[in-house]
Amino acid sequence: MIKQRYILGIFCIVIISFLFLHQKQPQQDAPIVYRLKWLLNSGAAGSLFANANGYFHAHGLNVSIRAGGVERNAITEIEMGRAQFGVASGDQILRALEKKSPICVLAQLFQKSPMCWMFDKNKTNLNSLQDLKGKTIGITFGNEDETVMRALLKKGGIKPHEVNFYRVRYDYTPFYTGKVDLWPVYRNSNGIIIQEKLKSANEEIAFFSPHDHGIQFVGNSIISSQMMVSQQPELICKFRDAILKGWNAALEIKNISQAIDIIQLFDETTERKLIEKQVRSSRALMKPTGQHPLGTINMADWKKTEQILLDQKMLTKPVISSGKNIFFLKDCNE
Repeated sequence: MIKQRYILGIFCIVIISFLFLHQKQPQQDAPIVYRLKWLLNSGAAGSLFANANGYFHAHGLNVSIRAGGVERNAITEIEMGRAQFGVASGDQILRALEKKSPICVLAQLFQKSPMCWMFDKNKTNLNSLQDLKGKTIGITFGNEDETVMRALLKKGGIKPHEVNFYRVRYDYTPFYTGKVDLWPVYRNSNGIIIQEKLKSANEEIAFFSPHDHGIQFVGNSIISSQMMVSQQPELICKFRDAILKGWNAALEIKNISQAIDIIQLFDETTERKLIEKQVRSSRALMKPTGQHPLGTINMADWKKTEQILLDQKMLTKPVISSGKNIFFLKDCNE
C-alpha cells in the first residue's frame, strides 16, 4: 500500500510538472499581438514595414499584426488579454477610460486627423462653416464623424435643424448621384480611392477637413494595458521604438517603393498608384512640416477632444485630469 502511494505520488508530481512546463512554454514563445483598428493595408504601413525589416526582431520581439474591425476591437482585445497592443481612436479611448478600462496611450499616430468629408467642387461651395447651412451631410450615426460634425456646427453657430443629416451606409450611390452634398471619408484611404474614381469621370472632388476649421479631434493612437506599462516598461519602450521606427521609415519618400511592395502582400486589390497616394497623404497627416515628431502625444489636442465629448454628453466627467497612467510619456532614451 505504501509503495503504491509512493508511485502514485511520483506520478502526480510528474504530471503536474509536465502541465506547468506545457503551460509556460507557449507563453514564452507566443507572439505579441498587435490588433489594428481596421485591415492590413496602407493604414498599417508602419507596423508592416517594421515587421518586414526586422525592427521588432532587433528588439527581441515576435509580433503578430492582426486585422481589426467592429467585432475585433483593440480595446476589448487588450482588456480580455487577447492582445498586448492595439490601435484605437481618441474618442474610443476616452470613452473606454471613463468606464474604467485599464488602457494606456503609448503614441499618437496622427497629428492631424484623416477624418473629413468629400464634396463635389463643381456643385458645392464650401469656403467657411456657414456654407454648411442647408447642405445634406452624410453621417455615420454613433461614430466619430457624427461627433466631429456636431462640433463643427456648434463652432459655426449652426443649429442641427439648419442642415440635413443623411444616414451613411457602405453604398456611395447617394453621393455619386448628388443626393448627399458631403460624405464622410478618411483622407488617406477611401477618400483617395473615390477621388481617383471620380476624376476618371471628369468630376473634381475636394475635402472638407475639420482641422482646417479649428476642430482638433485625436485620431488613431497606439495603446496597451496599464498593467503592462507598470510591470514591463522596457517591453513597452521596445515596441514603441520599433513601430515608430517602422512608420518613420515607411513614410520616407526613398522607401515608398518598398513600403508599397510590403503593403501589396496583404492588400492585393488596391492599385499601386493608389497605395502610393495613400502613403503620401498619411505622411502629411502624421508628420506635418514643422510640427511634433511622429508619435508625439499632443495633450492640447487630447483635452480638446475630451471637451467635445463632454459638450455632447458622450462623457459625463473629465477623465484626463482625474486618471493615472493614461499616457505613457516616458523618454525611453533617458
